[in-house]
Amino acid sequence: MRIRTKRSSTRSVAALIAATLIASVLTLVAAPSSAATAVTITTRSTLSGTDRYNTSEKVHTAAAAKEPTDAAFTNLILASGDSFPDALSAVALAEVKDAGILLLPADGTMTAAAVAKAVAATTIFIVGGTNALSSAVETKLKTVASAGGAGKASTAIVRYAGSNRYSTSAIVANAITGAAVASHDNKKTAILVSGANFADAVSASMLVSGPTTADAAHALPIILTEPNSLPMVAEVALANLAIKKIIVIGGTNAVSAAVATKAGAGRTVVRISGTDRYDTAAKVADLAVKTVATGGFGMNKREVYLAEMGQASGGADALSAGSLVNEDGSVLLGTSGGTLPAATVAWLGANNAGATGLTVGIIGGTGVIPTATEAVIKTSAGGSATAISATFVAKAGGTTVTVTFSEAMLKSTCAAADLSVINSATGASVLSSACTMATVPSTALSGTTAVFTVAALTAGYEVRIPKGALGSADGRTLPLSTSTVAADAVKPVATVNPTINATATAITVTFSEPVKINGARADGTVFTVNGVAESGDKTAITCLGSTCLGSVDIESIVAGSVFDSITVTNASAYSAGTTIALVASSFKDLISNTNAAASAVLVSDTVKPTVVGIPTVTQAEGAKASYSVDAGKWMITLKAAGSAGNDYDVLWPINVAETLSLATCTYASEVFTIIWPSLAATDATTTDATTLEMVTAFNASATCSAVATASITGIAGAATTTISGGAQIAGVAASFGGGTTIATVTTNFSEAIKAGTGVPAAGISYDGDANNTEIGSVVATTTISGSTVTTTHSFSSDLEKFVPGTSEVSIATSVLDLAGNATLADADNVANIG
Repeated sequence: MRIRTKRSSTRSVAALIAATLIASVLTLVAAPSSAATAVTITTRSTLSGTDRYNTSEKVHTAAAAKEPTDAAFTNLILASGDSFPDALSAVALAEVKDAGILLLPADGTMTAAAVAKAVAATTIFIVGGTNALSSAVETKLKTVASAGGAGKASTAIVRYAGSNRYSTSAIVANAITGAAVASHDNKKTAILVSGANFADAVSASMLVSGPTTADAAHALPIILTEPNSLPMVAEVALANLAIKKIIVIGGTNAVSAAVATKAGAGRTVVRISGTDRYDTAAKVADLAVKTVATGGFGMNKREVYLAEMGQASGGADALSAGSLVNEDGSVLLGTSGGTLPAATVAWLGANNAGATGLTVGIIGGTGVIPTATEAVIKTSAGGSATAISATFVAKAGGTTVTVTFSEAMLKSTCAAADLSVINSATGASVLSSACTMATVPSTALSGTTAVFTVAALTAGYEVRIPKGALGSADGRTLPLSTSTVAADAVKPVATVNPTINATATAITVTFSEPVKINGARADGTVFTVNGVAESGDKTAITCLGSTCLGSVDIESIVAGSVFDSITVTNASAYSAGTTIALVASSFKDLISNTNAAASAVLVSDTVKPTVVGIPTVTQAEGAKASYSVDAGKWMITLKAAGSAGNDYDVLWPINVAETLSLATCTYASEVFTIIWPSLAATDATTTDATTLEMVTAFNASATCSAVATASITGIAGAATTTISGGAQIAGVAASFGGGTTIATVTTNFSEAIKAGTGVPAAGISYDGDANNTEIGSVVATTTISGSTVTTTHSFSSDLEKFVPGTSEVSIATSVLDLAGNATLADADNVANIG
């Protein structure tokens, strides 16, 4: 029997790591109010079939996928899908025998898919007598493959069958053996449930694998009892297995007090029961997710499975869920007639998605649990069931389409060609060439606005985003969304900035939309001074948003250049009280609407802007650190993002383990230690394995794969001597790199800051460890909104992470107000948490 790492333990550790990282970030970053809570419904088709038997096949496939990467299930268990007792007893057997479970009809009919799974199995265990599952099963299993059978030898088929369900349960429990019984609270433990009804019994499956501190070779056996009498076979099994603790599931109508007392003689007895079967399942789930340190099983409450538990269902889908729930280390809740009972709603609410998200797997098709129930699941778990909508801004002549969503959408789902522009006359379509999602900070994973780049739009054309192209964090997608390109007869509105400083040589004009120069022009054709066209040399800087072109003679502005502000600098200064007027039709928007005249009387402002209050900082993790191996042949990438990842190391010790047949990887204290198999003790180059073997070995290691993922990035052939030269041969570790953390700084000034050029690169700097090594605005986002400026700063040193009362923000004299006055320097301003 192969011993495998318990999936629930791995998942719990991963969940703990994730929760810790998230908690550390949340102390610095408040989630945006528009962010959707992540409640994801697993694709229904993966866990639902045409009937209970096909559903069982699909659940088996899903459970096998949860197995470690080195193998799927070794063995297979077959049980009746028409009667619950045998299938329930099989759950613990499956855990210790490394087996998946398939439910079959009583006549033993096996589909081609079921036969294929039997062919792949080493040993097949049949649970139940021939009345429960016909001897036709053995016949099918022994029939040669050419005749449609599995071609198994008699020695590869084992049937566990008693005279009744209680005897079968005891036989299966004894087959587990006392050595393989898992402990709870340091006592070998069994689960005692009623064999008269599946109602409470199916809840037992989520405890079978034992606490997450137990390995996959151990399980809690399920022993069936009559409601008012403990069968002798059950009593003997408890003794044979040396059971010291019993968990009774269900109320006294299911398992009487007298039965619990008799079974518990000399043992610890714990009863879990609720007001009904659904409440009992919820209470068992409470014990499952409770930490091991506090007497629970330590299971993962971030993954939940739902199956129909109503009396009419026979519990078939819930029984199929047993091995999947064990592989996943998760919990199982019930629906009633396809709807959510009060107890299930209450459990989801008490253990809702929160910031870490929740994944829900529904076992069974929409005929059993309707699609409408999915919305109730999401809202019960703190998510959203509302439809997502989109609003378009698409104007004739424009080269962008702005789409605003009713809630945040994932950046990763917004692709360049997601929007199409459709010719209303011919039906021909042209795809967008880029999608940019505007988010603050820029590292945010989702946002409510997307901007698509397109060819110049024509009035009356249609813009369209297809159904499902963009999605939210909770798994919902945007429906088909369309809009008609609007005609644009609105003239661009120009605003002349009236404020000048002491030098008073520059005048800035902003426009309500992007514009171009309209035709040929000379100095005096753009604006007038006190009603007179002014001659003389003038230069201009044009900006589109925060992107500005260099200063050129005003006559040299390229005719096709697009901008939304222009700063014109004169050779000599202007005086306060001077009227500056922009000449009508000097500029035109992208479909040739020209500007109306605009003017302003200049006023003098010589006051320098100053910082108001203390800058604030929020922090988020950026890129993941990685380690490139063997000249880029393969890469190790940390699962957690952030600059702290650069502190991790890889160690290739000198290979003295010439007897190794496979490569190994271990992880401890931020160091991955990797050893390759060697052909000889004197072989120090460790180049005998291939890249694929190394990647496979790394990902198969429980300790290494819990922290990082290995992937092939080059040719997956034999390794070279590159990785084993120099420092690595000397046993010196090499560090990861590329991990980043992003600090978003918000600074308030005493007056409005000039848009576009008001905050040049490094105008605002961040210094996390206050060592006067400044980090400028190195991520390309600087947002100016009146007197508030937001900049983002990326760093790779973990020492630069934000520390309240220590980290500093410095303001250079290059920051300008609307009049062009340079701010007073403000160095080493200690920042607050944003």
